[in-house]
Amino acid sequence: MADTAELVKSLADAEELRELALAENSLLLERVRAADSEAAECGARADDLAAQVDTLLGRVAELEALETERLRAAIAQRPRRWGVIEFLPQAFSRLEFVLDAVDVIANLDSPASTMNALAEIDSGRPVGKVLSGLRGWFEVTKLATGVAGSERLGRIYYKPDGQRVLVSVHIEQDEKHQRHHIERLRAF
Repeated sequence: MADTAELVKSLADAEELRELALAENSLLLERVRAADSEAAECGARADDLAAQVDTLLGRVAELEALETERLRAAIAQRPRRWGVIEFLPQAFSRLEFVLDAVDVIANLDSPASTMNALAEIDSGRPVGKVLSGLRGWFEVTKLATGVAGSERLGRIYYKPDGQRVLVSVHIEQDEKHQRHHIERLRAF
């Protein structure tokens, strides 16, 4: 009898433990469902934010293109300073300006840094660095232009050629425009 009473008590204890385990299991399953639901909501929010970022990046690219075009138009509309054409050959006897270098120099609002670099090039001092991908050419970067939005985007490309030095002055507007300008230098 004592064994039966103890067995019944053990069965009751086991049943109580089983009920506790089922309740705990049910609670854990509910937590897993809530976590899955929250993860799905976070994933949807992340997808929405990624789409917004893509939209904003597209808009930034559009605005950069508009600003580049605005700068190009502003430079084209400036009156040319004709005195530069007469001044350059007198000031820099060894330099031969190619492409639109004279026009670019004529339209600089702050030509001091460009003129200093040209004076060093004319005197035979090495300035800047080797222009990658274009044999014999050198590049002087980060020259002040005075043009709003491109203050430090002035560039001088030069190539010593015997007693003369070929020089191109350029204002970098974007990477594609700069690559195109460098490709035009291959003709020299």
